[in-house]
Amino acid sequence: MAAMLLHSSSPSVFKAATSAIATLITNNSKMRSLLLSSGLHVNLVEMMKRHSTSAEVSISACKLLHLLFQGRTASLDELNMAMSQILSTMKVHNFEPEVQLEALQASLVFLCPGVLKVLFVFQFISCYTIQKCGLKVLSSLADCSGAVDLLCQQGAIDTVLHTLQMFPQEREIHYWGLTLLNYLVSKKKLSRMIVPVLASVVVASLIQYREDSEMLLKPPLLPLCFQLRKSMCLALAKMWCDSELHYSMLEKACKDGNTMMAECLIELGADINRKTKTDSLIYQVCERGGPLELVELLLSRGTHEQHLRRALAVSVKRGDGPTVIQLLGRLGLDLNNSALCLGGFRLGHLDAAWLSPLMAERGRTHSLRKGVSLARYIQSFHRPKNGSGPLRSIPDPCLTSGYISDESDDSSFSIFSGEDGLFPNDDMESDVLGSGENSAALPKERERIRLLDLSGNELDSLSCLMDDGFVQQQLWHLLRLDLSHNSLPEFPSALCQSLKSLTRLDLQGNQLQSLPEELLSLPSLSMLNVSRNCVGPLLTFDPAVTCPSLKQLNLSCNKITTFPHELGSTMRQLEELFMEGNSITELCMALCLPEIKLLDVSKNSVENISADFLSSCPKLETFNASMNKICSLSHLPSKITTLKLANNSFTYISEAILDVPNLRSIDMRTNNIAVLPGPGRWVSSNIRELIFSQNCIKALDLSGPIYKWTRLEKLHLSDNKLTEVKDSLHHFIIV
Repeated sequence: MAAMLLHSSSPSVFKAATSAIATLITNNSKMRSLLLSSGLHVNLVEMMKRHSTSAEVSISACKLLHLLFQGRTASLDELNMAMSQILSTMKVHNFEPEVQLEALQASLVFLCPGVLKVLFVFQFISCYTIQKCGLKVLSSLADCSGAVDLLCQQGAIDTVLHTLQMFPQEREIHYWGLTLLNYLVSKKKLSRMIVPVLASVVVASLIQYREDSEMLLKPPLLPLCFQLRKSMCLALAKMWCDSELHYSMLEKACKDGNTMMAECLIELGADINRKTKTDSLIYQVCERGGPLELVELLLSRGTHEQHLRRALAVSVKRGDGPTVIQLLGRLGLDLNNSALCLGGFRLGHLDAAWLSPLMAERGRTHSLRKGVSLARYIQSFHRPKNGSGPLRSIPDPCLTSGYISDESDDSSFSIFSGEDGLFPNDDMESDVLGSGENSAALPKERERIRLLDLSGNELDSLSCLMDDGFVQQQLWHLLRLDLSHNSLPEFPSALCQSLKSLTRLDLQGNQLQSLPEELLSLPSLSMLNVSRNCVGPLLTFDPAVTCPSLKQLNLSCNKITTFPHELGSTMRQLEELFMEGNSITELCMALCLPEIKLLDVSKNSVENISADFLSSCPKLETFNASMNKICSLSHLPSKITTLKLANNSFTYISEAILDVPNLRSIDMRTNNIAVLPGPGRWVSSNIRELIFSQNCIKALDLSGPIYKWTRLEKLHLSDNKLTEVKDSLHHFIIV
């Protein structure tokens, strides 16, 4: 104490002194009376006044005051002196949670019935400890004269409701919060807006604490039930112990198309995905052609995807367009990736009327309707984006301060409100698919659909992309279009006019026989996949039509018999060409593709490759001619690194192969090669893989400059006729 007084101008000395005194009191309980008789509490209050702006001093003083008066009844003078300064400190440090917490802790030891000088207004809604202490303080003061009026004027119910929403699993918060609510709602007239929210809190607590006798039989929960029609709350609590009962009620509500009742049952915990012997709820509703708002409710409450697919199939069969749109939106609308993915649904046909709203209403995830239920009202309390913080109410101009209003007209509100259902009716903004005028409005640039996947739907026409002006307008902004695995006999030329921004188009697995010139001239198209169609036997290109951006073309598994050499004049930027699985017999004319890096002509019937076929492909790196009938090669570009010639008719390795300077990997398995040249015969020093299994090699000559194969990682010689190995093998691994 002497140090505290001698150095009264130093907050750090004060903090050290209070810490030492606290330790002394903790270890020797007799010191408390001695220090109080010496006036330590007076010195603490004076230091708090002197250093009113110092959070450090305030925290240390409040901690020591709490310790000094713990278990001791303060005199009236001591109480007035200490509480006045504590309240003043709380005002000065209004936004410092540690000061608020210690001040509340200290005030608890001074409070006694009949004292109410000021209301503690909570600023730290997310701090559990502050909320718990604050609720204890308010509950201790609530039954004092005039306390309820002052608390209600300051919006105490708002504060308590927010706190209960922030800490749904904390029993102490609920105990003290509901205790305080019991005081408040028992003496005040409730506005029509607060009753549904208060009811939801009470019902949730009944369910959560149904085994907790202290919560049920003592204040605060049971008195609140009486305030909110005791019989209804207890009946709900009893009913909800039987999961079979409330699911049966939900199923009955869905059967009757009673969306309001279904929503209330779901809000109270009914499981919409419950496993039963019958079909899912969403399927039952769609099969009966139930109301759209009921479908939207089940979608918004988390119906499992496996249930949605069957519901979609039955809705398509019934021709229920609005329901189909809702289901497709839930299954395929990917807002994060600006994508509409409707692949694999096997719809058989796709209406433009379904696509139009899906491409327009990007922000739609739930629908609202006229009529407010408990669930809808609770949804009007939205949580901040970061997932923390209190649920905030949407402002209502009919309310003044908080939810309590002495002047509010309750004549329009009743928990049992006759024909209007369980809860009041108000007009609310609708999120459903808009009218034609609204749908025609362009979405924001950043919300446009960039990827459209219609694969695997057995479509034989693309009228869905051409019969609606708005859909065509949106196609202008499309970057990727997947139409694979359908039954399309053609790609309409007229559609190309709407695909000016398209970069990737997948048409594999259809029945196309030709490619329209308009498709090949799309200005931004870089990847075109037309594999597994019926293109051929001849594929010709108009020299006047150019593909300015096309870099990858896949024509695999078609019916092409003659290699389309006109490619060179049409696709100057092409880098990858796949011609696998056709019926090409020869490659006899020069291929002029100056940018080509990968060429795949495997699984054809090629017997002859002319010397100049690859002479105008200076950047070619990978050449795949496996599974043909080739017996020789006379020229290869110098930049080739990967050569695949498996399953052909080679009897030897030509000089054209041996002289490739950058060769890294060569696969010539399953040929008739008799001799594998040794390291000295290969020009390339970068060889990593030599795959010559299933040939007729009898001897292996490893003589010559070994450094040529020092980077060799794979040497496959299985299923040959080896009888002799010349020179050492210690530098190599034979697999």
